[in-house]
Amino acid sequence: ARTSFGQVMLTQAASQDAHDWYILLDPAINAWTRVQEHIQKQSFFPALYAQRENKEFIWTWKQFYDDSVSFAKSLNHIGVDPRKAINICGFNSAEWAIAFFGGIIHNNVVSGVYTTNGAEACLYQA
Repeated sequence: ARTSFGQVMLTQAASQDAHDWYILLDPAINAWTRVQEHIQKQSFFPALYAQRENKEFIWTWKQFYDDSVSFAKSLNHIGVDPRKAINICGFNSAEWAIAFFGGIIHNNVVSGVYTTNGAEACLYQA
């Protein structure tokens, strides 16, 4: 018998001792891997919406991916080291999501910063 608990699978041994259980771990899947899988399947479907001054902006999954990769390349170009923290300051927006996933693509630890955060809070997050 197999029971699924998220990424962990429990399977009962096929022996006479029915009390032996083994844990089979599926490979870990991170958020960006899930987004990439979705991009491959739904590349031309809408991913992000924004409305500014009564004008609507729509990013497809492909555009979202391309913009996130561009942001990651920009981080590399300005000398941000991978595996370092980056803080993203701003309001909830498509650009914030693009920067967030761009940081993940560049292999950074990403932290959102509120516009009301003081200098000490920003330093703590970094």
